[in-house]
Amino acid sequence: MRPSEGIQTTTSVRPDKEMHIGGTRIRIFAPQPMSAAQRQTRHQAVVNIVAKYYQETMTSPQQKGK
Repeated sequence: MRPSEGIQTTTSVRPDKEMHIGGTRIRIFAPQPMSAAQRQTRHQAVVNIVAKYYQETMTSPQQKGK
């Protein structure tokens, strides 16, 4: 899955910050205000996504075939 897949954008919403890294334009949108519990839930979801990504990409080809 490419990083941009499944990301929806709205032209009427302006990014909070825009950066250019290695020829790629990156737009950063700050989240809406949230409670501590919502922030923890969001953080855990991000941790799970990153862990899954690394688990899938760091698996060697020999292990994938087993």
